[in-house]
Amino acid sequence: MATGGVSAFLYVRDLTASAEFYAVVLECQPSFSNDEVAIFSFAGGGELILHRDNPETFESSDNSKGGVARGRGVILHFPCADVDLRHKHLLASNIPVSLAPVSQSFGRRQMYLYDPDGYNLVVETRS
Repeated sequence: MATGGVSAFLYVRDLTASAEFYAVVLECQPSFSNDEVAIFSFAGGGELILHRDNPETFESSDNSKGGVARGRGVILHFPCADVDLRHKHLLASNIPVSLAPVSQSFGRRQMYLYDPDGYNLVVETRS
């Protein structure tokens, strides 16, 4: 069994725009970035790795290749101390939220949003 945090790797069309989006949503800056990749590192060892999309490669997640939406069926969850406060921060930063904070029956308060490439995100406070 793995120990530490979980990492996610996402292909993105515009690395600069995606890194800026995640910096606002996650309230942190990348721990590493260059022209190809931006890496956000988290306590516990997890990372969010954004990689500039290359439409010439098989790995490209461009919607024109088969018409499949990016991240279809995948929802990334990010914990935060206060989802309601984060919601206000995102709205003030002009980040659209698809579902405002709601208390779930399983003890989490969650809000949903989409990143610039259409990846579905949940920002949540755990009880």
